[in-house]
Amino acid sequence: HEMAYFRLILEKMVGSERDENDEVPEHVACRAAWNKIDLINLRNDLEGNHENKLKMDEAESAVDKFEEEGWLVEAPRDVCVEDEDEDGARSGRRKKRKEYLIGPRTYMELPHIMEDLLGSKDRLPQVILHSS
Repeated sequence: HEMAYFRLILEKMVGSERDENDEVPEHVACRAAWNKIDLINLRNDLEGNHENKLKMDEAESAVDKFEEEGWLVEAPRDVCVEDEDEDGARSGRRKKRKEYLIGPRTYMELPHIMEDLLGSKDRLPQVILHSS
């Protein structure tokens, strides 16, 4: 189920860059950053044989594993979101939330899938620089 879950993550991340006319952006690679909570909640979008097979803790472990293995990488921490209290009111405090980008390993080891999702071979990175 983890493979189907990872494929869904890639589809949603790349798909989130398309505009309302379903136009593919011109830039190289996928620049969409998703927070961990949204990635974990994608488990509810699994269909077919994978529907309802991934529990929340399993999805969280899978996201951690994807990061450890380089399939996903932590986005630069320049994105802040406002904290909310139990009532949904903005507290005014700013909190940095961990966000993820598609990692270099994904582009290197799954170019056929990424080419299909990105819509063009021209959008695949030609050089991948990554520092940890």
